[in-house]
Amino acid sequence: MIDGGIRQAGSRLRVTVQLTDTITEAQLWVETYERTLDPDKIFDIQDDLVVRIVSTCADPFGVIPRSIGDVVRGTDPVSWSPYEALLHFFSYHHRLGAADHLAARRGLERAVEISPRNADCWAVLSLVYAHEYAHGFNTGPDPLERAQAAASRAVDLAPGNPLAHQAMSTVLLLRKEVTASLHEADRAIALNPFDAGCNANMGANIAFAGDWVRGCALIERSMDLNPQHPVWYRGMLSYREYWSGNYRAAIDEAVKT
Repeated sequence: MIDGGIRQAGSRLRVTVQLTDTITEAQLWVETYERTLDPDKIFDIQDDLVVRIVSTCADPFGVIPRSIGDVVRGTDPVSWSPYEALLHFFSYHHRLGAADHLAARRGLERAVEISPRNADCWAVLSLVYAHEYAHGFNTGPDPLERAQAAASRAVDLAPGNPLAHQAMSTVLLLRKEVTASLHEADRAIALNPFDAGCNANMGANIAFAGDWVRGCALIERSMDLNPQHPVWYRGMLSYREYWSGNYRAAIDEAVKT
């Protein structure tokens, strides 16, 4: 449950928001936002805060997916529901390690067996296969072919699913089909422009495709929307400074990462 309160002092507006697990009564997250109160811009303030709250709580790297993903981490992937397998993937993607990758692959391969029309699971399974190629995790035969087949399945099942287009963008980038990859990245962002995780992942693809200015602008926007973002977001900023020849700034960002 999300609840909170609003207080005003002169021209200052303070909004306090908290996320509570109603079963355990544990407080999962709390944040305070302060804004300058302008009656003519009250809807702008509302729109700004709603996006931040939703992104921090519920984007792929938000508090809710991470808390559920952490619960299933370390359990047998065979026992996961498709939804648990999906959320474990986001938890893995937050850390990017070989052991979590292997569990994610096992859980998602079972998920698409028992729920073959689940486009979300097909999309993230594609990304898991792509990471075999990109990161060298638990590499099996023909990872890009498997990744493309899974991404195509996701797009066919749900053409309006941004996760499906994220997966396809990643596969196409790894195949060095840059123009097609950028088209898919733009499609994913357009389908869910307020998803900080989507913007960051596609920002990374856009940056690695060569447009470091636009790609990292998307990542910085994602960092602003969800302060509890994965550490690799900032790592991308270090790469940007490196490729720009700003080596001191690259080191500074790397140290922060």
